[in-house]
Amino acid sequence: MMYDISLSTVIDKKNVDASGKLIHGGFEMEKLRRLNKFTISNDAKIRNLNKAMADIRRITGILGFGNLIAERASYIYRKALNKDLIRGRSITGISVATIYIACKDLGVSFPIDKIDEYVENINKKTTVHYYKFLLRQMKMSVSIPEPSQNISKIAARA
Repeated sequence: MMYDISLSTVIDKKNVDASGKLIHGGFEMEKLRRLNKFTISNDAKIRNLNKAMADIRRITGILGFGNLIAERASYIYRKALNKDLIRGRSITGISVATIYIACKDLGVSFPIDKIDEYVENINKKTTVHYYKFLLRQMKMSVSIPEPSQNISKIAARA
């Protein structure tokens, strides 16, 4: 779920060095933090991945899914990003579609109609569009759920 696989340096907000001694010169440290932030997020793919990982964490939290689905969705998003499938498309829309693919992949039943209720600025139509697009472009297939799992839902509606 980390947006950056490479080992970049992160300058912490605390002004202490590795041995725990206080570093004086708060203004210079703040300039270094700002410069570090810009150099880490200079690449467009890294910025995109950073926003997508935050979106995936946020949406899976809203929907009540665990880390397993978030990890699988981030893996699918990374593969799509490496194949240049994200450019020109909504990051949030692709993130929701990868979460839906991860749910299908791991056998978690979640109706796509609920996306409108929980996630703002995304509707069912765009989610289905991105879902089908990702499956087609990445040559993925998801299993069809067993009808026996839905008998109780059908009986409750009847």
